[in-house]
Amino acid sequence: MVKVIDYLGCVKMFLYDKEQHVDRVNGISEAKAAASQIVNAQEATYTEHCTLPQIQAKETDLQALSELTRALYKKEALLLELRHMNDEVEGNHKDGENFLKGLEPFKKQYAMVLVQLQAANDQVSSALLYLRQRNTYPTNPQFPLMKSVANLVSLGGPLGSFDHSGFLCQESGSHVAAIVDSSRLKAKTMVDTAVQTCTERQYPPAEVAQILDSAVTSLKPCSQNLHVYGEIQRCMGIV
Repeated sequence: MVKVIDYLGCVKMFLYDKEQHVDRVNGISEAKAAASQIVNAQEATYTEHCTLPQIQAKETDLQALSELTRALYKKEALLLELRHMNDEVEGNHKDGENFLKGLEPFKKQYAMVLVQLQAANDQVSSALLYLRQRNTYPTNPQFPLMKSVANLVSLGGPLGSFDHSGFLCQESGSHVAAIVDSSRLKAKTMVDTAVQTCTERQYPPAEVAQILDSAVTSLKPCSQNLHVYGEIQRCMGIV
C-alpha cells in the first residue's frame, strides 16, 4: 500500500492540477483558432492574381498549417487522456490490493502516453517555428501587401484601399510567436518537475535512470529541442 501511495504522489507531480490541465487545453484551442485564422486568410487571398512562386509559397504555408492543426488536435486528445487517467487513479486508489495488481499495466500505459505527448509537443513546436520563420523573415517575397501596409502606417496614410487580410496574418503571427515561447517554458517546467520528482522520491537509482533513458530515447535531437535533450542527459549523468 505504501508503494501505491508513493506512486500516486509521483503521478500527481507529473501532472499539473485540474485547473492547469484546463488552461493547457484552452491554450491549445487558442492555438487552433490562430491556425484557422491564418488558413482562412490564406484561402481568402489565394484566388487573387499571383505569380507561380507566390502560389507555391501559399500552398506550402497551407500544408504546414494543416500539419500544425493535426498536431494540436493530437496534443489536445493526449492531454484529455492524461486527465482521465489521473481521475481514474484518484477514484481507484482506495481499492487496495486490486488496484496494486493493475498498477504495472497502468504505469506502462501512462509512460506511453507521456512519450506520445512529448512527440506531439515536438511536432507542434517544429510547425510553429517553421511558420514563424516563413512569415516573419524580412525578405520574404510572398507578403508584399504586409510591407506596403506597414510602410503606409508609418507615414500616417489611409488604409481603406488595402486588403485587411495582411493585418490578420501579422496579428496571428504574433500570437503564434507567443504560443511558441509559452510552450517552451511549460515544457521546461514539466521536465524539471519530472526529474525533481524522480530524484526526491526514494526510488532505486536504476529505475530513475531507466525513466530518464526512456525520455531521452523518445526525443530526436533537433534545433528545437536540443536544450531539453541536453538537460535530460545532464540529469542522467548526475544519477
